Amino acid sequence: SANNEGYDIRSVSPEDMKRYIEVKGRSGDDGSVMLSENEMNRLGQLGASAWLYIVINCKSNPLLFRVQNPINRYEFKKISKGVQYLLTNENWRTGFNE
Repeated sequence: SANNEGYDIRSVSPEDMKRYIEVKGRSGDDGSVMLSENEMNRLGQLGASAWLYIVINCKSNPLLFRVQNPINRYEFKKISKGVQYLLTNENWRTGFNE
């Protein structure tokens, strides 16, 4: 993330499969997360290689949810032009079966 690439982690498997991961952590149970415009654009460009990892209850009992291709899979609410986009907890948890 230090290079402002629009994701936090680039993972490459032994089979050379790439995964670009944006990680968002929440201290409580509400899994609503904000993405910057840069993150939205980059994850949208990466398509199926893009992943959003949402960690809830970080301070007590962390629980990880992994979402592939989040930009094409869910509806994000634009909060402020050119600033951030909100993916609500209810939106991404509806139908989550991974």
